[in-house]
Amino acid sequence: MPSKSTIGCAIEECQQFLHSIQNIPRIKALFDGVSGGKPKIECRPCSDEGAEGSARAALFNDIPPTLVLCTNRLNVRDLQEAVTHELIHAYDYSNARCNFYECDGLAYTEVRAARESECSKYYPFEFLRNYCIQEHATRSTANLFGNGARDCVKRVFDAANADLHPLPKPTEKDAIHMPDSETSLIGPQLESRTPPK
Repeated sequence: MPSKSTIGCAIEECQQFLHSIQNIPRIKALFDGVSGGKPKIECRPCSDEGAEGSARAALFNDIPPTLVLCTNRLNVRDLQEAVTHELIHAYDYSNARCNFYECDGLAYTEVRAARESECSKYYPFEFLRNYCIQEHATRSTANLFGNGARDCVKRVFDAANADLHPLPKPTEKDAIHMPDSETSLIGPQLESRTPPK
């Protein structure tokens, strides 16, 4: 019988991961930028109902905000992406930067979150990265605003994509998303472009 792919991580693995990322400059800037106190992060299995639904992570508007990482839906390799995504939301929400209850407001924070998490890898052309950001932001916004989500993302895209607050200014390497010589041009599925000897 074929083995099933395992999704999820142990709560202890999640907690160890959180301890290990505290001093990463971009993560630290997001934590420090949240108004009302440093967000509380919980590692636990999530329900299939309510705000947790089928999400990998969820943000609750407590004071300070609570970020839940769904250990039953996240592998260890996905934790930093999920933490970064939700911390962008925590920063935007706690600083009243956009109204999450309006389509344009939610689209704005979803563009920022996708840019820093799901779409943060190197893309050989900026339009591919923008496409990734727009698609992720549209899907997330559509969870609350349905078919109008794509129009909302289009309206706010340029401003939201340019908004880096409170993140440190990207280095030159970050700004152009250049891979090092031993990595692929579009992701892990392609090996180095160095010709065989």
